[in-house]
Amino acid sequence: MQSLNKLNRGLGCGFLLAVNLLMSCTAEKSPNPLNSEAYNVSGLEIGMPEAEVLVLMGQPRKTENITLAGDYSEYVYDKLTVSLFANGPRLDSPRAVSSIYSRSKAHCFNAVICPGDTLESVKDILGEQELLPKEADKPARLFYLLPKLETCWLGIFTEDLENSSEISIACQP
Repeated sequence: MQSLNKLNRGLGCGFLLAVNLLMSCTAEKSPNPLNSEAYNVSGLEIGMPEAEVLVLMGQPRKTENITLAGDYSEYVYDKLTVSLFANGPRLDSPRAVSSIYSRSKAHCFNAVICPGDTLESVKDILGEQELLPKEADKPARLFYLLPKLETCWLGIFTEDLENSSEISIACQP
């Protein structure tokens, strides 16, 4: 009987220790990706040189070149578009990433916010933001400023007002 009491005390102490340990381990909220040192979609970052884009992503499925407003190109991959703009006073200046648009869960903002995520989950991670209403040629959208890139923002677009359909990182020139 005495050995049974010792066994029960040992089990009771072990149980209380486990409960205490579990209660002291509270799930910490992940850091807000807006406070990151860098912002990316599938490793692509604003300002990344064109050559690095090609190394990371390979040749685009389609390329669109626009020279009306300087040397500007769009590289179109599957559900991912990378805009490149000349970084210099000459038309032949090296081009760098100026915006990134994704419509695929495979291409997420800082590996956290993806097309298809609910707007509720986006707001839980990034914070509350006013949903701008749908316009004639634009879906409803949320915008978050990117503190480390003074003239850039993260755009979250929605067609159904519940789930994101597209994400983007874009900047004012």
